[in-house]
Amino acid sequence: MRFDVTVVAAAIVATSIACSDTPTSNKRSSAAQVTVADNYFTPASVTIAAGDTVIWIWGGSAGHDVQFSTGGAPAGCGATSSGVCIRAFPTAGTYSYFCSFHSGMNGTIVVN
Repeated sequence: MRFDVTVVAAAIVATSIACSDTPTSNKRSSAAQVTVADNYFTPASVTIAAGDTVIWIWGGSAGHDVQFSTGGAPAGCGATSSGVCIRAFPTAGTYSYFCSFHSGMNGTIVVN
């Protein structure tokens, strides 16, 4: 059985928000999506609001990871060639990340 990873990722985010024990305001959390393809992240830069999430969706055939080079960033995403990785960014700042397997495969998350 094959799943549409975009639909699965959206369901994971919606479920994690709905099941949270943390009180929420009227602001809805949202997620930006980044595709991890063979030797590039697309888009290479995303801008989100503090408290929002980023979903990395693996495509292509090579294995990749997401490693942050900026202090205060969430944990990176381990090496894989399929699936999704979701990270929340509660604090404003600019977070640079890269794939440790492929030189020049870089991205940036700007959190306002």
